[in-house]
Amino acid sequence: MPMLETAFILALLWLVTSMAYAADKHFAQGNRWRIPETNVHLPELPGGWPGSLLARRMLRHKIRKTGHRIVFRMMVALNVPAMDVGAFWGR
Repeated sequence: MPMLETAFILALLWLVTSMAYAADKHFAQGNRWRIPETNVHLPELPGGWPGSLLARRMLRHKIRKTGHRIVFRMMVALNVPAMDVGAFWGR
Protein backbone atom coordinates (compact mmCIF):
# COMPACT_ATOMS: atom_id res chain seq x y z
CA MET A 1 0.00 0.00 0.00
CA PRO A 2 1.44 3.42 -0.91
CA MET A 3 2.64 5.56 1.96
CA LEU A 4 0.07 8.32 1.39
CA GLU A 5 -2.82 5.88 1.63
CA THR A 6 -1.36 4.33 4.78
CA ALA A 7 -0.95 7.76 6.38
CA PHE A 8 -4.53 8.69 5.49
CA ILE A 9 -5.92 5.48 6.97
CA LEU A 10 -3.91 5.90 10.18
CA ALA A 11 -5.01 9.54 10.53
CA LEU A 12 -8.61 8.45 10.04
CA LEU A 13 -8.22 5.75 12.71
CA TRP A 14 -6.71 8.28 15.13
CA LEU A 15 -9.61 10.64 14.49
CA VAL A 16 -12.25 7.94 14.97
CA THR A 17 -10.59 6.78 18.18
CA SER A 18 -10.35 10.25 19.66
CA MET A 19 -13.97 10.95 18.68
CA ALA A 20 -15.07 7.79 20.51
CA TYR A 21 -13.33 9.04 23.66
CA ALA A 22 -14.86 12.51 23.27
CA ALA A 23 -18.34 11.05 22.80
CA ASP A 24 -17.95 8.79 25.83
CA LYS A 25 -16.75 11.73 27.93
CA HIS A 26 -19.73 13.79 26.76
CA PHE A 27 -22.16 10.99 27.61
CA ALA A 28 -20.54 10.51 31.01
CA GLN A 29 -20.93 14.19 31.88
CA GLY A 30 -24.60 14.08 30.91
CA ASN A 31 -25.33 10.91 32.90
CA ARG A 32 -26.39 9.13 29.71
CA TRP A 33 -25.70 5.69 28.28
CA ARG A 34 -21.97 5.21 27.80
CA ILE A 35 -20.06 3.68 24.93
CA PRO A 36 -19.02 0.13 25.88
CA GLU A 37 -15.31 -0.34 26.68
CA THR A 38 -14.93 -2.79 23.82
CA ASN A 39 -16.21 -0.24 21.32
CA VAL A 40 -13.86 2.41 22.67
CA HIS A 41 -10.90 0.04 22.30
CA LEU A 42 -11.92 -1.38 18.92
CA PRO A 43 -10.39 1.36 16.71
CA GLU A 44 -7.16 1.19 18.74
CA LEU A 45 -6.39 -2.32 17.51
CA PRO A 46 -5.75 -1.57 13.81
CA GLY A 47 -3.54 1.41 14.70
CA GLY A 48 -5.74 4.07 16.29
CA TRP A 49 -4.01 3.97 19.67
CA PRO A 50 -2.16 7.33 19.22
CA GLY A 51 -5.56 9.02 18.90
CA SER A 52 -6.58 7.28 22.10
CA LEU A 53 -3.45 8.46 23.87
CA LEU A 54 -4.02 12.06 22.81
CA ALA A 55 -7.73 12.01 23.66
CA ARG A 56 -7.13 10.49 27.09
CA ARG A 57 -4.68 13.23 27.95
CA MET A 58 -6.54 16.14 26.41
CA LEU A 59 -9.95 15.15 27.76
CA ARG A 60 -8.62 13.66 31.01
CA HIS A 61 -10.91 10.71 30.36
CA LYS A 62 -10.33 7.14 31.54
CA ILE A 63 -6.90 7.98 32.92
CA ARG A 64 -7.47 6.35 36.30
CA LYS A 65 -9.28 3.16 35.30
CA THR A 66 -6.77 0.37 35.77
CA GLY A 67 -8.58 -2.10 33.52
CA HIS A 68 -8.79 0.42 30.72
CA ARG A 69 -5.09 1.27 31.03
CA ILE A 70 -4.15 -2.42 30.88
CA VAL A 71 -6.16 -3.01 27.70
CA PHE A 72 -4.75 0.19 26.16
CA ARG A 73 -1.19 -0.95 26.89
CA MET A 74 -1.97 -4.33 25.34
CA MET A 75 -3.17 -2.56 22.18
CA VAL A 76 0.08 -0.60 22.01
CA ALA A 77 2.10 -3.74 22.69
CA LEU A 78 0.36 -5.46 19.78
CA ASN A 79 0.73 -2.50 17.42
CA VAL A 80 4.34 -1.42 17.88
CA PRO A 81 5.87 -4.72 16.71
CA ALA A 82 3.38 -4.86 13.83
CA MET A 83 4.43 -1.35 12.75
CA ASP A 84 8.08 -2.36 12.93
CA VAL A 85 7.48 -5.44 10.78
CA GLY A 86 5.41 -3.36 8.36
CA ALA A 87 8.20 -0.80 8.05
CA PHE A 88 10.75 -3.55 7.50
CA TRP A 89 8.77 -5.35 4.80
CA GLY A 90 7.65 -2.09 3.18
CA ARG A 91 11.20 -1.24 2.07
